[in-house]
Amino acid sequence: MVADPPIVRAAPLRSAHGVGERPISPREPSSYDEADSSNLDPVKVSVPV
Repeated sequence: MVADPPIVRAAPLRSAHGVGERPISPREPSSYDEADSSNLDPVKVSVPV
């Protein structure tokens, strides 16, 4: 039952935020941290460079 609410909430959130920015954020905060770091790594390095 604990996995039911998060899955239902991730469904609508993933669709709304399905722009490819951070679809893992609403899905899993743990995975989002890793994906965000990888996405921000090249972006932040490219911005200052």
